[in-house]
Amino acid sequence: MKPTRVLLAAGLLWLAAACQQGLAPRTELFGAQPDFLLVVLATLSLWLGRSGGAVLGFFTGWIYGALVGANLTVYLLTRTVTGFVAGWSNDLKIQESWILAAGMGFFVTILSGFGVTFLAPHPEVAPALADTIQGAIYNGMLAIPVYALLRRILGPQTR
Repeated sequence: MKPTRVLLAAGLLWLAAACQQGLAPRTELFGAQPDFLLVVLATLSLWLGRSGGAVLGFFTGWIYGALVGANLTVYLLTRTVTGFVAGWSNDLKIQESWILAAGMGFFVTILSGFGVTFLAPHPEVAPALADTIQGAIYNGMLAIPVYALLRRILGPQTR
């Protein structure tokens, strides 16, 4: 990964962590809270490969687990795998667009949320899955402006 992308990723993760801690509880929409770290993972992984996505996912899981004060293992594992799968999108030769970014935001949230739900079981699975789906829709919407910003900074995706 290029040094400029490393610095950009670090800055975006720092900003997303600050937003997650201070802004996410206040921006609830129809009962769903955004996950700013997953939005960064979903959009930035469009420019990274599988290994870069996995590394970004690892740090995303580490930061999120530290913010919520939970067992880091579940978040590290699910978000690393999610980042790896999201980085795989570079191999699919899909035309880049805001629709792809929104879909990636949705997909990444679903994959990560379902992984957390089943690796660290909740007493009630159905409400947890419903929250994941609501959050996925919210994150998919938030991925669009983040993608537009990253496209402006990083240029077209390289495939």
